[in-house]
Amino acid sequence: MVQPLLSAKETRLPKDSRALCDQVRTIDKGRFREAVGVLRGELLGKIDRGLILHLELEDYVKL
Repeated sequence: MVQPLLSAKETRLPKDSRALCDQVRTIDKGRFREAVGVLRGELLGKIDRGLILHLELEDYVKL
């Protein structure tokens, strides 16, 4: 899945959301003011897999 679900309860976000792995952007870390949520290991793994699929890196990375 290229857009894993981010549960508000699990991530401490204001509402349920999706990680848009098909909309990769670069943002200067100076623009961040404060943390808005938390990503734990399993969820971060789902986002990693979404990025690998979208960027077609399956041949280069072990899933």
